[in-house]
Amino acid sequence: MVIIVPTWSALALVVMTGVTLVLIGIIGLVQAFSLGKNLPPVGEQHTTIDG
Repeated sequence: MVIIVPTWSALALVVMTGVTLVLIGIIGLVQAFSLGKNLPPVGEQHTTIDG
């Protein structure tokens, strides 16, 4: 199929890559906001462990 219609194959690859990158970006944003909710407020003392 790639040899017969290379233009369509290239277009399909570009579209699939674009959709994948958009999904990875959305997942990254969701993870950033969900993990950021567990952080302590600004100015609050942080507990550190010196080892």
